[in-house]
Amino acid sequence: MRATRRRRAGAARAAQGVKLGDLQATLMGMASAALFFVISHAKPLARLSPQRPHPDIFSLYVFASILGQFAVHLFFLATTYRGALAAMPPVRGPGPHAAARARPQPTQGGPPCALCAAPL
Repeated sequence: MRATRRRRAGAARAAQGVKLGDLQATLMGMASAALFFVISHAKPLARLSPQRPHPDIFSLYVFASILGQFAVHLFFLATTYRGALAAMPPVRGPGPHAAARARPQPTQGGPPCALCAAPL
C-alpha cells in the first residue's frame, strides 16, 4: 500500500512539472531499450490467422478503437492524479518554482542595461 502511494505521488509530481532524477531517467531509458530489443527478436507465427485485418486504416472500427483507448487512458490518468493528490501531504510555502516567478523591480537611475545601454 505504501509503495502504491509513493508511485501515485510521483505521478502527481510529474503532472505538476517536477522533473525526473538522473537515475530515474537512466533506468527508464534502459528499460525502453530492453523492451525494443525483446520486441525486435520476436519470432513469427507458424500459421496465419484465419481472419484478415481491416483493409482500410481510416475505417470507423479503427477510429472507434483509437478513441476508446484514448478515453480509457485519460480516465485512468485523471483517476490516478486525483488519488495521488489526495495521498500527498499538503504543500507548505511558496513552492519550488517561486524563485523563477519572482522578478526584481526596475529602479530609477540604476546601473545601465548591458543590452540597450539604458538605465533600468
